[in-house]
Amino acid sequence: MWAAGPRRRRWVQRKLVFSLVPVLVIAGVFELGARLLNLAPELSPPDEGTPLQAHPERMWALATGSFELDGGGYTVGEDGLRLTEDEGKDLRVLTLGDSSIFGHGLSDADTLHEQLEESLAESGVQVDVSCGGVPGYSTLQVGLLLRDVGWDLEPRLLVLGSLWSDNQHEFFVDQEWLDALARPAWRMEFFLDRSHFWRWVRRFSLSSGQTDIPVGWIRAPYSKRDRRVPLNAYAQAVDALLVEAASRGVGVVILAPANRERLETDHVLHPWDDYFHALEQVAAHRSVLVVDAAELIRRAGLTLDEAFLDRLHPSSATNAVYAAGLTEALVGSGWPSNSLLPDRSPPSFEADFVDRWIEGLE
Repeated sequence: MWAAGPRRRRWVQRKLVFSLVPVLVIAGVFELGARLLNLAPELSPPDEGTPLQAHPERMWALATGSFELDGGGYTVGEDGLRLTEDEGKDLRVLTLGDSSIFGHGLSDADTLHEQLEESLAESGVQVDVSCGGVPGYSTLQVGLLLRDVGWDLEPRLLVLGSLWSDNQHEFFVDQEWLDALARPAWRMEFFLDRSHFWRWVRRFSLSSGQTDIPVGWIRAPYSKRDRRVPLNAYAQAVDALLVEAASRGVGVVILAPANRERLETDHVLHPWDDYFHALEQVAAHRSVLVVDAAELIRRAGLTLDEAFLDRLHPSSATNAVYAAGLTEALVGSGWPSNSLLPDRSPPSFEADFVDRWIEGLE
C-alpha cells in the first residue's frame, strides 16, 4: 500500500510527459512554418528607425549589434548599452537619458560621452565615460536601466539628461505599462510574443489600425494621448533616482536638455516648460548641480542649424559645447574630490505642480 502512492505518481508523471510530446512537436511545426513563411507582423519600435527590441521589464531596449543610422554608426554590446572604449581608469562617468544623450545620428567620436571624456582629460581628470542613453527612455526606464546594468558599472558620477520622453504625449503611460509588465500574465505574454506563430494568430484579434503601435509587443494603445510620465510623477522619479545615487555614494550632475524652441524667445508656453521647472525644483531640493544645455548653446553662439540635426538631437558641435560646459562646471565644483552627492537629508520631494499645458487642453 505504501508503495502504491509513489508508483501511481510516477505513472501519472510519465503519462503527462508522453502527452506533452506531441503537443510540443505540433507547436514546433507551426512555429517553424510561421518563421519560414514570415507570417509574423513586425514589432513597431517606439522610436522609428532605431533598432530596438522588446524588454520584459523596461518595455524596450537597444538591439545588440552594429548599425548605421542617419549617417552615424554605432555598436551595442551584450549589456544593451552603446559600446564605448573602456580603458580601466579609476573613475567612471555614466551618461543617462534618451536619444539626445545616446547620440542619435552621430558616430562615436561626435557623441556627448566621447567628447566629455576628452574634455575632462584635457582638464587633467582621467575618466572612462560610458553611455547609458537609450532612445525613447523616460526617467522611470532610466531607473530600471540603472538597476539592471548601470550600477554594476560602478560609476562615480551620473550625467542625467532625461526629460523629453517623460513629457511626451503618447498612447501609453509608462508607470501603468511597467506595472502591467511586472504581472505574471504579462510575463507569459512577453514570452509568447517571441513566437512568430503566436504573433500571426494574435494579429487577427487586434482591431483595425492596431498593428502599428508604439510598444506593440506589450498591448493595444489607449484611445487618447496622455503624458508618458505625468508632471508630479516625473518630479518624484527624478528625486528617487537622486536619493538612490546618494545612497550608493554616486554623484550627479543634471544636464537640462535643449531643443530649437528652447533657444527661441517667443515667451510662448511649451509642453515641456513645467517639466523644466520641476527639474530645477527637485535639483534645488537635493542640492544637485544643474547645467542648462540651452544656455551653453547661446554662449557658444551656435545657430539652430549648427546646433541640431533636427528638432532636438544635438550635433557634434553641440556635444562639444555640452562637454566643455559640463567639464567647466564639474572642475569648478571640485569634482572628483568633491563627490557631488545629492543631499539625502531632506524628506522625499513633495510634488504639487500644475501641468499648465494639460490644463489648457482640458
